[in-house]
Amino acid sequence: MEHDVITRIRISGIKPGTLPEFTRVARDWKNLLERHGGRVIGFYFNENDNRVTGIAEYDSRARLSEIQRSCEADPAYGQIQSRAEQMITSFEEWILDKLDVDR
Repeated sequence: MEHDVITRIRISGIKPGTLPEFTRVARDWKNLLERHGGRVIGFYFNENDNRVTGIAEYDSRARLSEIQRSCEADPAYGQIQSRAEQMITSFEEWILDKLDVDR
């Protein structure tokens, strides 16, 4: 069953002291996703455990796949990914279907 809104949540642990550089990487991810049709809600930092949570919404799982393929084909993707990998200590991803509670 296809839902109207899909939310992708990515939680990245980052090395201590790398928040300023990771913020620049997050900005580049945001620009890349938006250039290819993604809607970035934002990036959030939890200083208690040095983790950054990025949240984006997509119209459907199919649209998420299209945008992901388009981003991966972009020349900027590899460079952004490489920079991020130098700072990330852990990573998890959730893809969630929005519940329609208004019906």
